[in-house]
Amino acid sequence: MAKDHLHNDSPELRDPQAAKPEDAVLDEDLGEELSEEELSAAPAVYEEPAEEEEAAEEGLALHKWDKKKKKSGRIPRRLRPLIAAGSILLALLVVYVGVRILFPEVEEVVEEDEGGDYDYLINYMSSDIAAMKFEYEDGYEYEVKLSRSIAESGYTQTSYTVTGKTEFAYDATAFGSLISAACSITSANTAVEAPEDLSVYGLDTPRVRVTYTDLEGVETVILVGDEAPVGTGSYAMLEGGDRVYVMGSYNAQYLLYKDMYYRDRVITSYTTPLEEVDSLRLVTPDGEFHVRRQTEEELAEAGLFACTYQIKAPVDTGANEVYYERYLLSYITAVTALSVVEDRPEDLAQYGLAEGQERAMIELINVDGSTRTIYLGDTAEDGSVYARVRGITSVYQLDGAILGILDATYQDVMDVALWTYMIGTVDNVEMNLDGETHVMDFEHIDEETMLSTLDGEEISDINARMLYTRVLQIYSYDVIKDDAEPGEIVYSFTINFTDGTKATLEFARLTDRTFAVIRNGVELGLYSRVTDFKAIMDGIEDIKIGYTIGRV
Repeated sequence: MAKDHLHNDSPELRDPQAAKPEDAVLDEDLGEELSEEELSAAPAVYEEPAEEEEAAEEGLALHKWDKKKKKSGRIPRRLRPLIAAGSILLALLVVYVGVRILFPEVEEVVEEDEGGDYDYLINYMSSDIAAMKFEYEDGYEYEVKLSRSIAESGYTQTSYTVTGKTEFAYDATAFGSLISAACSITSANTAVEAPEDLSVYGLDTPRVRVTYTDLEGVETVILVGDEAPVGTGSYAMLEGGDRVYVMGSYNAQYLLYKDMYYRDRVITSYTTPLEEVDSLRLVTPDGEFHVRRQTEEELAEAGLFACTYQIKAPVDTGANEVYYERYLLSYITAVTALSVVEDRPEDLAQYGLAEGQERAMIELINVDGSTRTIYLGDTAEDGSVYARVRGITSVYQLDGAILGILDATYQDVMDVALWTYMIGTVDNVEMNLDGETHVMDFEHIDEETMLSTLDGEEISDINARMLYTRVLQIYSYDVIKDDAEPGEIVYSFTINFTDGTKATLEFARLTDRTFAVIRNGVELGLYSRVTDFKAIMDGIEDIKIGYTIGRV
């Protein structure tokens, strides 16, 4: 039977009718035969084509086969692609949900269009402006012209020139800000249309009348009036127009600035002042203070006691390099004005700057022989100081702090140290203190170790170093008055060096508390005070009774 089924020899497969029961009646009598009229009136009977009948039988067989599959637990083959696609979609959905949880999407806020309520009073490209003229209520006026060129970098470079003021330097960046603020001016507020009385808005005599000239020579004029009550800007209108607007404060302020605002306010400018400046002079009604850089020849002649700078007036003595450079020279060589008050003033006296009236003169004398001279005048109400620069016909306002340098005196700047030597070069120090003689001796073992004695008694390393420091801290305090006459030598010190040379300091009595300085046999015209000698004597006494001393 199995063999017949595999070879399609089964009677049932060869003849479907053979599968019917033997007692089936093929020609069954269904009743009386219908007449032709009845047949024609009967509904048509659907007859399935043979091919469709075979397809139906095949579908039935497949259905039976699927049922067998389901019963055995296997997934129908025709459903596998659908299930696979569904699995992929499910996986993608899980990934998407995870991403949204970890990185929530920021909602984009779209600003609503306000309906184009902004009106342009002025609408230029900055590159289209050739000139701007400003006419102020007080009668002042100026015109700035723009010229453009291609820089080496390839970008367009704009230069600004104020008509009739070519001798003054202007800040191109500041003028650039003006053009940026002036070329595009809008307003969201129309104060009134067709106003009958412009004086209500300060536009009958505007604070400033600005004329724009484009590259083709076409002019546009805008008027800026009073500040709006809300404090958000100023009233403005196009000349000849019929509407009054409120211009923003930012735009208005630039149109109201006069050309002095855009000036280069650098008064002194040096790249390397320590190399460029030779001398500094401060001249006041009280006298002159003059510091000058020493020449190479002067430094060589002074030898060990040479100072980079020398005070030349009111005394001739060395200057403290650190104090001079840090507190005087660095400040004066970087002075910048707060503002320019007036160009070409007719009356300098109102600023305290008339010739001979000035409060002080500050002069920088450069190595190349050029000078920069600043005159200081009266103090303004805000605490600033009026000033002018020789060769520039302008009045500036400087920070009032500049007056502080006028208080500097030669006592502040002078080099008060009388001598200074590294302890490693010293063999011994002889000290004669008002009739008492003491000797501190150093035996150098190596660069860091030494054995020290005071009057033959061994002392600690720290005491030896601190006592030597006190010897070096004998300072000069001021110049001796012309009528002073030094007396006997009360204190003297000799430093003997390991190379066999020596240096001496001697002090002759002027008063009970002051002593004229004689260094290496030369009177310096300076005096020292008794307190410095007392510190040395106290240190010696403390060491001998076993104390550890420190700096004074």
